[in-house]
Amino acid sequence: MRFPLPCICSPSRNNNSERAFTLIELILAVAILAIVSLTLYATYANGIAISRKAAALENFYREARWAVDSLTRELENMVNYRYLDFYQNEHGGFQGDASSLSLIHPAPDGVRWVRYSLKDPDYGSIHQVTVAGTKAANSDIDLIDQQDLPAQFLVREEGSISHLFDPEREGASAEVLSRHVQAAGLKFSYAFKDSTRPDSELIWRDEWQEVSHPAGVRMELTFVHAGDEYPPLQVKKDILIPTGYWGSAEDSL
Repeated sequence: MRFPLPCICSPSRNNNSERAFTLIELILAVAILAIVSLTLYATYANGIAISRKAAALENFYREARWAVDSLTRELENMVNYRYLDFYQNEHGGFQGDASSLSLIHPAPDGVRWVRYSLKDPDYGSIHQVTVAGTKAANSDIDLIDQQDLPAQFLVREEGSISHLFDPEREGASAEVLSRHVQAAGLKFSYAFKDSTRPDSELIWRDEWQEVSHPAGVRMELTFVHAGDEYPPLQVKKDILIPTGYWGSAEDSL
């Protein structure tokens, strides 16, 4: 009697439900993934670059505004100080030329001498002012990013009243209000009014060595940004001095 043998059959190799990826399909998937990843990274990198440029430009304008406001505030609040020299000639505490000015401003311990001028980046021991903030102590300036920038520092120097007679003597402190002033980009002019012509306009000149304060100070500043794609920022401001003299310059002597 014969019995049929059991059939041992292997599963079909053409079953689509268990079909594997081919090499070409893997290569295409990796290529698509790489393209998507590069696109996302480029978008992210561009966003970071735009954010950094916007932050740098904001700091640039904020630094320029701080420098102008600081100088304006001290000019409006300076005090009239007069003294006699060895020959009994009377002099004033405010002095200025086309590129710098010095004044006397009130302080808790009396009065202090202050000078504004431009300095080269390698100028002595200077400190940086924190704009829109305060610090417990001044910090040294990093000059690395200033090496290729045709700019000077707008420096505020402060000392005792003795610096009025000898501005270069030691003991004065120095602060940087702006690191982005164009070389020779600071100009001052000083106003007075001719008392013989009441209806005349203010007369401006490039130097003031009178005993009294000028009627006004014109400040012209040109700021330059580290990036070449930004044009220079030019600021011109006329500051009227509350304690200034509105007669003729000769009458103020």
